[in-house]
Amino acid sequence: KTQRPLALLAGMRLNAELIAQSQQSVNPIKQRHLNLRAYKIALIENLAATRDHFESIDLSDNDIAKIPLLPPLPRLRSLLLCNNRISRIEEKAFDEVKGLVSLVLSNNKIESLFELGALRALPKLERLTVVDNPVVKTKYYRQYLIYTFPSLRIVDFTKVKEAERKEAATFFTSAAGAKVYTELQARPDVQVDEAMLAPPEHPTMQEQATSKTDEAHSASDQYRQLIARAKTLDEINKLEKAFSAGIPIEQLEAEFNKAAEEAEAKPEANGVKPATDAATGKAEEQKPAEVKPAEATPAEGKPAEEKPAEQT
Repeated sequence: KTQRPLALLAGMRLNAELIAQSQQSVNPIKQRHLNLRAYKIALIENLAATRDHFESIDLSDNDIAKIPLLPPLPRLRSLLLCNNRISRIEEKAFDEVKGLVSLVLSNNKIESLFELGALRALPKLERLTVVDNPVVKTKYYRQYLIYTFPSLRIVDFTKVKEAERKEAATFFTSAAGAKVYTELQARPDVQVDEAMLAPPEHPTMQEQATSKTDEAHSASDQYRQLIARAKTLDEINKLEKAFSAGIPIEQLEAEFNKAAEEAEAKPEANGVKPATDAATGKAEEQKPAEVKPAEATPAEGKPAEEKPAEQT
């Protein structure tokens, strides 16, 4: 028996080296078999390195989430992919393995019949196993498979009876059945991630950037409104310094409103009422008194300097 590498504990990449050291045998139906089970493989890749030497490949018990476009493997007859995390199947995944007769997809995460549409490329497919996938709970699931893939003889370990074929054909060719069939094979409305079924819980980087841009624009608009309300140059300077220092616009606005209220209440507190316009009744805006510069006077105790007499 081939010994499995210690790196298996951390997961392995499917490459030529792994294929060469994996167990190879002849199965009970005389097929050359490649055993790639339980290597924690995450991606199906480099299968061309098998050089199409095997009729059967087993990739069960790994960590595969998607079946990609497989390389040309005309000899391949049986593919085992049970006990993985498969939720997506590339539309042309099986275009180059048209000789496939048996496909095992049991115990994965396939939710929609749309994902199984890729099996139309397999004219010789006789045995299909999809048990223990969410999709098997879909109404008309078995009838859909029997009608869509007429080459099938066994579905989920149960032989397809001729009566089932006729029943499925009669239903899906009727007006009501045709509508149901269209709905079953349609792409699901909910887009799933490549590897996980659960949608992302956090906003994308683009959404975060858009949100931050909107917030910045809103803060700038509020700041301009505060500047327009400022009555003195000192107030404008204080607003500019606070905004540059990163003080939240809400705090800045609250402090500005508080200062404005205190300024309005101060004259009344001292018993002085602000002057009002006779026409409108509104308080007139008071202009600060002009202060004239003081005239220079001689310092105390020092005589004034006398200007030298002009010489003639």
